[in-house]
Amino acid sequence: MRNGGDDGAPAAGMGALLRRACEVTALAGGALLLCAMLFVSANVVSAAVFAAPVLGDSEVVELLGAVAIAAFLPYCHFERANVIIELVERLVAARTTALLDFAAGVLFSIVAAVVLWRLIAGGIDAHMADDATMFLRIPLSIGYAGAILPCMLWVVVALYVNVVQWRRVAGAV
Repeated sequence: MRNGGDDGAPAAGMGALLRRACEVTALAGGALLLCAMLFVSANVVSAAVFAAPVLGDSEVVELLGAVAIAAFLPYCHFERANVIIELVERLVAARTTALLDFAAGVLFSIVAAVVLWRLIAGGIDAHMADDATMFLRIPLSIGYAGAILPCMLWVVVALYVNVVQWRRVAGAV
């Protein structure tokens, strides 16, 4: 099984701690999406009943959605629930598949680290420039800050999954 299940990270120690952190972060992301849904619903009701839509609704939904997406990344990576192409795996040996998975994991770790780096740099720039949303003047640095912690977890999870995958490569000799 490629995503979750028996080939996931160990159920004890660091793996269990990271799994729990990923679950909590993903649940927080779900709560943020629920808040976004409620905000959109309130806007629709307000527009229909009072002929007055909520000012800046798209700004709030955008910020909540961005942070929610960042909150889902660590869990998806931990469970190995990313989109993969399994066609090649049927044609090559288990060791080759494990090596390809490891190489992809290393690339994924690099991508996660670059995303984190750019979030930090963008957040600092947004804070220094006092960038804010157009209508509600919500500081954009709040959105960056909300996405940075889940992305930090994503980088840690990506590195951890690489270690687990490397052990699989070494064991597939």
